[in-house]
Amino acid sequence: MAAKDELYGTPSVFANSSLDKNTALRVPLFNIGIHWRNLMKSLIGVNARLGVLVRQNVKMARRWKGSQLAGVALDRLREMTLEFGFSVALGDFAYLDNGWYVTHAGLLRLALRKRCAGMQVKQVRESCDPSINRWVFKATVFKSPRSKGFVGYGDADPTNTSPLVRGAEMRVAETRAVNRALRKALRHRALFC
Repeated sequence: MAAKDELYGTPSVFANSSLDKNTALRVPLFNIGIHWRNLMKSLIGVNARLGVLVRQNVKMARRWKGSQLAGVALDRLREMTLEFGFSVALGDFAYLDNGWYVTHAGLLRLALRKRCAGMQVKQVRESCDPSINRWVFKATVFKSPRSKGFVGYGDADPTNTSPLVRGAEMRVAETRAVNRALRKALRHRALFC
């Protein structure tokens, strides 16, 4: 029996017991080994799925862009696929000006996978002028229910949007605000390309 003030596992506990130190200490380590094996099996499963996704992305990108893709672009595609789990088939990427860019859909899916708690978007009325189609929005992304949030602003007017989206400047401004807030919240250099 142990003395009143001694903790379990001190030498006096083992002195009068049938257990020796080595046997008693192996039990918890054995349990840790089981957990470690299960963790490794799940990681191997995740890595196998990512490996399949990398091959699918490279194959689809070669079909999509063909000879336009340099080896560096394919390496960057593999790297971002492994790091973020982005998919070319789902439209998470766009290949523009010899580089991969994360799309709005890709950022939203990444925020979902990273378990962002929510998002709030508000119009900044004092900076908007509907008569000339100028719109400004403020988006806040919350990573957890108690976080202060990451803020991003987006603006759009006919001078800084494509002729293809004329008349939709309000939606463009909102999307820009959301994307900027998501990039800040998810904090990674690759998302700022």
